[in-house]
Amino acid sequence: MAAVSGQYGTVHIGSSELLEVNFWSMSRKTNVHQYATNNTSGHKKTVAGTKSGSGTIRGVYDPDDPPDDHFVDGDDVTLKLYTTAAKYIEADSTIENLDYEVEIDEGEVVGWEAGFVTDGAWVLTNLQS
Repeated sequence: MAAVSGQYGTVHIGSSELLEVNFWSMSRKTNVHQYATNNTSGHKKTVAGTKSGSGTIRGVYDPDDPPDDHFVDGDDVTLKLYTTAAKYIEADSTIENLDYEVEIDEGEVVGWEAGFVTDGAWVLTNLQS
């Protein structure tokens, strides 16, 4: 099996590609519930429950294409989180926060970060199939 470089990752909001994205993450979660009854012989049984997801998008601030031209906190958006040019996760999501980071002392590049939570099911897509 070959490893995949993250250098081709990108993020789309609806049909628009976000410029200057340098990081994204998504955590998929299933709520797991355990129980014991008179039929489990003193052991816990496990049942998978509902699923949810959350994540973060980070980028470099571009005054000609700022992130708040695409979304602000509280917006409902459709995210396409690309791992390669042909594979992505598509998820209806709500933007939870939009943060900016300005470091004055060293003059670092201005960055931004947005947190999101999924709103319903997500889909894994492979365009090569």
